[in-house]
Amino acid sequence: MKLIYLEAGSGATHPVDIEMISEVKKNINIPLIIGGGIRSKKQLDKAYSAGADLVVIGTAFEEFSNTAQKIGVYTARDYVDILNKLINTWEIDKITNLTDEAEKARDYLMKLPSRMIRVAERMVVPDNNYKFKWVEESRV
Repeated sequence: MKLIYLEAGSGATHPVDIEMISEVKKNINIPLIIGGGIRSKKQLDKAYSAGADLVVIGTAFEEFSNTAQKIGVYTARDYVDILNKLINTWEIDKITNLTDEAEKARDYLMKLPSRMIRVAERMVVPDNNYKFKWVEESRV
């Protein structure tokens, strides 16, 4: 299976441009993954609306993960399980005949679960005041 991964970069200040996502999606018939700089639901929704099949929310992951762990909803390990499931379902490890750049992207994606586990093991959930609307509404 082949796919395209457009990334703004880890911790990017701005996500991949919506017009670029749309134009790329119009010209391919394989899964399109978008990553980097996604910090809000609005940005996430825009990426999906523009044609992304999967949006990597590593930038938002840390804030959400901290809050979710505090209230016991999802943990970093849950995200690792989800990522492993997608990698296995899409058989990412079996993708061949890639350019050097695409091969690096595939290898990076394959290593993400183990990296996330290492981060989760070192993670100390800070006492922050960040509020997610859906979390606050669910407590009522």
